[in-house]
Amino acid sequence: MKTAICFSGIPRGDVASCVEKYKKVFPDADPFYFTWTEYKTEMESILNSSVDHAEEPEIDYCAFLESPTFPNKDGSESTVGPNVITNNPNRMKRFRDNWEYAHFKALRTKQLIGHALHLEKIPLEYDMIIRARYDIEISLKCDFDRYVENSYEKKRAIGFSFGVNGISGNWETIKHLDGNYQDEGRKYLEDFMIFHPREMYDSEWVKKLYKSKQLYPSEIGWYQVLSYPFGTNHLCCGGGVRLAYR
Repeated sequence: MKTAICFSGIPRGDVASCVEKYKKVFPDADPFYFTWTEYKTEMESILNSSVDHAEEPEIDYCAFLESPTFPNKDGSESTVGPNVITNNPNRMKRFRDNWEYAHFKALRTKQLIGHALHLEKIPLEYDMIIRARYDIEISLKCDFDRYVENSYEKKRAIGFSFGVNGISGNWETIKHLDGNYQDEGRKYLEDFMIFHPREMYDSEWVKKLYKSKQLYPSEIGWYQVLSYPFGTNHLCCGGGVRLAYR
């Protein structure tokens, strides 16, 4: 196993401090950086390192309105979707009636596209990925090694956030639930930090979903590409990370 820490996003909060903490927590992993072209110069100045980049994509759709189910790679009909939203008349009405709100939610689809573009630039020898954000602080007190090993050995994605399904408290204590803990959680993959074997993330599939307006944003999108194709085998963890800005 050779591990890469794949940082992506835009400059927000104390980027340099957050990155240094990741390096301390994962001393045997190699860091790689990515941002949108608009922020490349600023990020390179902050990090004192080269930063891969790409033009920021336009998001002109909301997947909740375009694709009620998750497409299958083989083209077969799918009956699985983000039911917690699409089966909720009030939430869907808000998406239909308020494009500004729908578009705001949909913009987070860029996170998945950025990760896809970044992975294409990472040397193939790296077979284990830690997807990290510049605006997320990682705890120096938690043991993440067993989660990295679990993700690699069981070939499943593990997502972290401050609170998961009501689990919160001391952010430097990790609590977890398996991916089937309830209907809503089953279709969410927490995304403050994500561990996954490289082979699980199909960049071409992600780009195809985006072009066909079927790629979902945020936690549901991460579930769509990193858990749904693998039988919903992900793990969600609460703690160990938190937003670095207030």
